[in-house]
Amino acid sequence: RSRGERSWAGREKQPSGTSKPGTRTTQLAALFSASVNLTDWEISATGLSDVLAANQKIFDDVPNIRAEILRIVTEPDGSAAVAVIKVVLPDNAIDVVDVLELDGQGKIQSIKAYRGF
Repeated sequence: RSRGERSWAGREKQPSGTSKPGTRTTQLAALFSASVNLTDWEISATGLSDVLAANQKIFDDVPNIRAEILRIVTEPDGSAAVAVIKVVLPDNAIDVVDVLELDGQGKIQSIKAYRGF
């Protein structure tokens, strides 16, 4: 493996479909900067409240969604990362690559998600 590369094969985040409303977004809020931006193939959101609302809509629409983190590669200075993810839905799975930019405190300030790599 090259410097800054970690394999997360076999590890996965599996939010329970029975978790309390807002629990997952509360956990995400701790990871995001106040000025976080999210862009994917369907939506764009700016600012902590809008990004959390966009994520909550996904959790509400697909309660059993889960993300299997297959690999994360980080910049040596911790300013950015790329995550290869398999998003598992009830009827199928989507391959996704997230490009993350981090602020000086290590919080996510930008997420650009690309579907189908």
